[in-house]
Amino acid sequence: MKHFPLVLIFLVLGGAIYMRFQQPKAWNNLLDSLRANVAAETPVPAPEEEAVAVVPKKPAGVVYITPDSTNYLNSGHITEVAQPTHAPAPPVTSRVFVPPSPLPSQSAWTWTTSDGKTYHNVIIEKVEADRVSIFYDQGSAVIETAVLSPDLQRLLNYDPDLAAETIAARQKAKDNPASVGQ
Repeated sequence: MKHFPLVLIFLVLGGAIYMRFQQPKAWNNLLDSLRANVAAETPVPAPEEEAVAVVPKKPAGVVYITPDSTNYLNSGHITEVAQPTHAPAPPVTSRVFVPPSPLPSQSAWTWTTSDGKTYHNVIIEKVEADRVSIFYDQGSAVIETAVLSPDLQRLLNYDPDLAAETIAARQKAKDNPASVGQ
């Protein structure tokens, strides 16, 4: 039983190889017999005891398509598609915020903001340039990093200039959604 997956793989691959190499031979043999019957105007032999039908002569201008032929391609139907031209991307002038990796954590972590609000059992969910999302014992909160202690700001890679750029970009996107990415 431990070799069952291996045996199954060999069976599938074997079937695929057989189909790849034997199926075209079967098609070619059937097509050859059909062509011979059309030329001799004899009934087509029935595969697996089906009704026998007489195949009429090939009408003028009719081309049989075989598995190995390419006569179904019409070069007049193939057209080149013009590729869109893209303007070069403008140079990136803004800095990018890199959150701390891994996110800092402590057991029973308590944060107190500069406005006096205290958060107990803090777990950091997400750190952005200007704010941090946390879970704490009373739920969840999004806190501006600027109101945290300098030690926490250092742990969270806080940069006041980058935070100001982020706040301005967020406000611009809020005021004018069409300007996002410009």
